[in-house]
Amino acid sequence: MREYELIRSRRKTLALELTRDGRLIARAPMRLAKGEIDRFVTAHEDWVLRNLEKMKKRPPLPEPD
Repeated sequence: MREYELIRSRRKTLALELTRDGRLIARAPMRLAKGEIDRFVTAHEDWVLRNLEKMKKRPPLPEPD
């Protein structure tokens, strides 16, 4: 299973987010069990890998002025 940052909030759904620097963030409801979140991340591993590959092909962001 891939390492991820967990953010709990008053939401009803579970979601995954990839940041521009390649970090994986899982957003989850407050009371959802950690095991459920781990299973969700593992089940979506192919999505994560596919999108990481897409991100590698993008040109880098320009430096801020």
